[in-house]
Amino acid sequence: MELFKQRYSCRNYFDKEVEKEKLEQIINAALLAPSACNKQPWRYFVVTSKEILEQLKLQCFGGMINNFVQKVPVLIAVGIKKDIVTHTIAGGLIKNIPYHYIDVGISTDHLMLKATDIGLATCWIGWFNKKNAEKILNTTKGVSLCGFIALGYSADEKVPEKKRESIDKVVRWV
Repeated sequence: MELFKQRYSCRNYFDKEVEKEKLEQIINAALLAPSACNKQPWRYFVVTSKEILEQLKLQCFGGMINNFVQKVPVLIAVGIKKDIVTHTIAGGLIKNIPYHYIDVGISTDHLMLKATDIGLATCWIGWFNKKNAEKILNTTKGVSLCGFIALGYSADEKVPEKKRESIDKVVRWV
C-alpha cells in the first residue's frame, strides 16, 4: 500500500539525468503487464536526447497546459499498435471494448509504479500535439501515440495528500 500512496502526478522535477539502468528497470516492469490474447500492444519511446526533448517541448506541449514539461529530463511517449483480430475485430466490432487502451493502461501503470519504487517521479500527460509528436518521434506505421509520461527526480519536498472519493461512493457491493 505504501507504494500506491507514494505514486502521484509530479509536476516539479530536478534538472538531473536519469540513469539508463533505472530506465531499463521501469520499461522491463511495463513489459510484464498482462494483455488481451497476450498481444502486448504497447510501444514506448524513451526520450533522453536533449535535441528531441526540446523539439517535443516546443512543438507538442504549449501554453499554460503542461508547462511543467519544460523541466522534465525524460519523456516517455506511450504508443499503441493494434492487432487486427484482437483489437479491431474482437474488441472493436464484436465486443466494443477497447482492449488495446486497457492493456496499454495496465502496462503504463506498471511503469509508473516501478518508477516510484526506485525513487523516480512520474506524471501521465494526455494533452499534447499528437501529429507533431508522431512526426518528431518518427513512429512506425500502425503505431498511434496516446500519451506521454514525464519522468525524473521529484523536486517536491513531500508527496501531496491524495484526495479520493470514499469507498461507499465508488463501490457497489452486489
